[in-house]
Amino acid sequence: MTSTNVGRPKRTRATTRKNYVLDSAIADLIVDQADIDGRSEGSQVEYLALIYEAIRRMTPDNEPFTFAAIVVTAGEIKSGLLKAASLES
Repeated sequence: MTSTNVGRPKRTRATTRKNYVLDSAIADLIVDQADIDGRSEGSQVEYLALIYEAIRRMTPDNEPFTFAAIVVTAGEIKSGLLKAASLES
């Protein structure tokens, strides 16, 4: 008899699973946005949190408030979070 691993491979970084109970209208909106952007629902929630943090960080600095600038700042935040997570492990 042989054994075989099935399913998705284990993640290289530790994750904490959280289930968010959202209003059904908000959940539907997030799912619709995720479908348009080619993301999963969880990844869309992460993206929206990054966009919020980018807006929060840009507002006090009076930086130009363009969507492109927000996306760049969100990417910088995500890179910083991933770098910090890799240093902790």
